[in-house]
Amino acid sequence: CDHFYMSLYQFIIVAMCFILNMNDAIDVLVVSFSGSEILNEWGISKTLMGYIFSAGLLGMTLGAFFLAPLGDKIGRRKIFIASLILISSGMFLVSACDTYYHMLIFRFITGLGIGGILPTLATTASEFSNEKYRDFNVSLVQAGWPLGAIFTGFFCAWAIPLYGWRFAFLVAGIVSTLMLVGVILFMTDSI
Repeated sequence: CDHFYMSLYQFIIVAMCFILNMNDAIDVLVVSFSGSEILNEWGISKTLMGYIFSAGLLGMTLGAFFLAPLGDKIGRRKIFIASLILISSGMFLVSACDTYYHMLIFRFITGLGIGGILPTLATTASEFSNEKYRDFNVSLVQAGWPLGAIFTGFFCAWAIPLYGWRFAFLVAGIVSTLMLVGVILFMTDSI
């Protein structure tokens, strides 16, 4: 019977992984959609802006190599919590940031968290799925990233002209914090 039906809790965990992957896209791409505003406000070159993009990607790489694998040792739930704390903190700090070098540091911190979560999402969805729906659920979780990217583009196109680039980072930080609360309340480690 377990091979054909999934419990409500299993659906909740897969849905959380899907939304977390959407959230990762938001946190990665919000800097891209707000880049021209940051350039204009701070008067920095495109090269320096490129370093801001790279700081986040470097953080993601190191998070994927060093933070995500700890999930097998200390539990994926703890990695999700630690990563979401890093992401939320980084996004809130960027929203209040007024110097270039602070932005580099805060984007790196955000990237560490994203890298800690990204490799573990598919594994978690797979572990909480039954045999019949495992492949579909892993594919569904992966579809969260492009959907999050599309949502971020539409949101930033509306929000940044009205409220500025800092508002976009603030909202992304709030979304990450809500996901942190969801993980704390609902997620457990798989057997």
